[in-house]
Amino acid sequence: LRSLHTLTLYDAHFDRNGANLAAIVAMPSLRRLCIDGVAFKAWNRVAVRLRKEFKRPSAIVALDLSSIHTPIDRDFDPFDPHPRPEPRLLVPRSAFPNLRHVAVERRFAIADQLASPELETFIGGTASADFVELDRMPNLRHFEAECLCDPQEEDGIEFNAAAAARVSNGLPRLESLANSNTEDVVNNVLRLSGPNAATLKFVDLTSGFVPVTAVALDAALPNATVIQVGGLTYPSAEAAPRQFFRSLSSLRFMHLEDFDGDSKLPATFWDSLNEAAHLEGLWLRSCSGVPGLGRVDGRRLRSLRKIAIHDSRAMFASAGTWRCLAALPALESLSLRQPESWQTAVDGFFQPGGRCASRLQSLELADITSDGCVASVLRGTPGLRSLTFRDCAVDGSCFHAICATGLHDLVVEGDATAIKPAGVNHLAALRELRHVALPTRSA
Repeated sequence: LRSLHTLTLYDAHFDRNGANLAAIVAMPSLRRLCIDGVAFKAWNRVAVRLRKEFKRPSAIVALDLSSIHTPIDRDFDPFDPHPRPEPRLLVPRSAFPNLRHVAVERRFAIADQLASPELETFIGGTASADFVELDRMPNLRHFEAECLCDPQEEDGIEFNAAAAARVSNGLPRLESLANSNTEDVVNNVLRLSGPNAATLKFVDLTSGFVPVTAVALDAALPNATVIQVGGLTYPSAEAAPRQFFRSLSSLRFMHLEDFDGDSKLPATFWDSLNEAAHLEGLWLRSCSGVPGLGRVDGRRLRSLRKIAIHDSRAMFASAGTWRCLAALPALESLSLRQPESWQTAVDGFFQPGGRCASRLQSLELADITSDGCVASVLRGTPGLRSLTFRDCAVDGSCFHAICATGLHDLVVEGDATAIKPAGVNHLAALRELRHVALPTRSA
């Protein structure tokens, strides 16, 4: 394997002295190494063996140590008021001078060992609340860090304002932002005066309920292609964001989950989507406080192909939402989960002859309790290739309304669902069906 460039190992059992692991790390051709599950002692001996036995540093450019097995993993007592500190993981820059991308478990503070201008990706821990190592990592494009300066805090502590200022003003090439105990960092980077918000391509704010300011959510993100937001909280109505970010001309995918607040968001919340001509996917889950899409011109979203609206009551019940969806020129896949307000969707979107509904190729329905409502939906979707029911109280009597003669796949899931013989007989008329999955209780 003299030309091996990339290697991934899962639960590899290396000898404790690290001899064979060091031999792998020292391979001259190896540039990318991922090890999921490695003994702590074996890894820590690698640097010593590189220097003593192989007389050369590693050529690895990207290193991913996703899981480290330590003695503390076996002896950890969650009720111990004085837990032992994590042992120090050794990834010295002298042994890995070519590293540009590194990811280790964030419970290990390695920032001080690896900080250098060559580093572009850093995922790991730091021992300083003000993240002073960032001064030596000016070219970072992506980082996820956790402050471990207090050994009593198993999940790390908040970075302070100095760390937030370093991220906002000292990382001109930052492309990715993810929150991990970094409330100040998130708000400072996204705030209107933050010079780095314009460079961001990937924004992931899904790890915990982080208070994000209205000013931060009103930031301009002209280069962002992916925005994932989950579990954010925002202030009262008078301080709520006027819209959900601005200048989203490069956006491809947006995912909102558990997004709610103490009061109703303004109707202007979705105005920024009118600029998202390249948006391809929109997912909303458990976003009860998010308004409908009535102010969005669906004709301008010419690339939007996939939409999921799950448990988002205001969005689902809004006639403006279905008016927007009905105007989409490229919609192919739609996933809906909501126990009520289906008549609004039927009236505004699933009408027979509707251009957008007729073009749908994939439809997933969940939590519908009426066969009659399902039948109304099915009559308006003649172009379906794939149809899925999840946790719907249907017995198959609605299947007679399937007008999609080219339907290939039909899946019905749910422990409380049973398809009656009459429903199965309706399926027999669909000559193009290739895959059918029905609940085990079906006749």
